[in-house]
Amino acid sequence: MLFALIVGTAALVGVYSISGPGDVSNLARAVVGDGVFPAVVEEILFRAILFRFVEEFAGSGVAILISSALFGLSHLENPNADMLSTVGIMFEGGILLAAAYLLTRRLWLSMGLHASWNLTQGELFDIPISGNDAHGLVEAHLHGPVLLTGGGFGLEASLISIIIGTTFGVLLLWLAVVRGQVMQPSWVRRRTASSA
Repeated sequence: MLFALIVGTAALVGVYSISGPGDVSNLARAVVGDGVFPAVVEEILFRAILFRFVEEFAGSGVAILISSALFGLSHLENPNADMLSTVGIMFEGGILLAAAYLLTRRLWLSMGLHASWNLTQGELFDIPISGNDAHGLVEAHLHGPVLLTGGGFGLEASLISIIIGTTFGVLLLWLAVVRGQVMQPSWVRRRTASSA
């Protein structure tokens, strides 16, 4: 639904259009190769390992900053990547997925969001997945200013996606704070424990 909102917004402002039916001949391969596999591997690396390691020492805020920055930078070598796409992935993907993990303390939500984000943009709406070509259920085109289309990288590098994805990530982060899922840095926890 989140990426459908992004695509719907892109269509409303006139930068996304559908020209016909797409190609579903490689759908099964794409579900695993473009959706599930990257989501599982990247969420284990960036949330289960990196986020938890940094959070244990420096707290949730620093863990979000570091894991989001490295998540964005890890996409810098993708086709058609540039600084806007990297910053976009840092904010919309990094914050969103870190907040999903922080809220639940489980990988299922961040993995599910990540996989469904990739599958929706590529295999449903025919939009490049982090710069990689996709073949969706429809034949679609992005046209217009790069700030709105993301250029060859796809909508993930667009202001539309950055604003909507980051807003949703901040909402998840707010829920995590309200539910008490935020961890203080280790030195604050030690000081609090010793004064108690």
